[in-house]
Amino acid sequence: METYMILLFVLLMTAETAILCRQQTRPLYLGTTLENIGTGLIALTFDHGFSLLSYPLLRYTYQHSLFGMEKGSVYFGLLFLSLDFTEYWFHRLSHRIPLMWTAHKVHHQSTVFNLSVGLRSSVLIPFFNIGFYAIMPWLGFDPADLLFLIYLQGIYQLFIHTEAIPKLGMLDLILVTPSVHRVHHGLNEEYLDKNFGKVFVFWDHLFGTYEKEKAPVIYGASDPEGEHGLLRCQLLPVKKWWRKQFR
Repeated sequence: METYMILLFVLLMTAETAILCRQQTRPLYLGTTLENIGTGLIALTFDHGFSLLSYPLLRYTYQHSLFGMEKGSVYFGLLFLSLDFTEYWFHRLSHRIPLMWTAHKVHHQSTVFNLSVGLRSSVLIPFFNIGFYAIMPWLGFDPADLLFLIYLQGIYQLFIHTEAIPKLGMLDLILVTPSVHRVHHGLNEEYLDKNFGKVFVFWDHLFGTYEKEKAPVIYGASDPEGEHGLLRCQLLPVKKWWRKQFR
């Protein structure tokens, strides 16, 4: 299945590039795109390894869960909503807590917004989100089902990082669409700390963090100086955070 996903990703990136070239709205920035892909491949490799190591912990938590749940449509519906709710707060706290931001910042460093940004991530992310994911087996959700939904959610997230798809009307009020997620990546003052949803955007409506795409989006992370290169982009945010602790 992963082979098909890679092929689909390559085909969609090719289509996206063709659309953007035709629109001629922004430069393509091949170097940044390649850095995004390289950073993402490193993070994905590490994430797969961490998942294998942490799975026994999730199984142990599941064996001592608070509730016993029978699998069915209600079970999977509750799991999907619970995961999306958990991801909303993990994402929001990753912008609020400085130590967590050192990891999540890697995803925001790119000043280009195309499908390659969906891959870009930090190798440190699994150390933080495992604590959030462990809540789900503790509540009675099978870790195998949890990881499968996380995988599907990750695929969805991968394809919303694009400028090739315009606003989608009512869907922008329900789902995290490319327009909704472009706002999240914006450095514009009105876009800062907005649209934290992963699949559904109603959590943002509920907790007051929703914002529509209005002005053209300026992409990137605050204080990005020197954070380029496959290793520097991962390590420099941590180094900056560490220095601040001793000032």
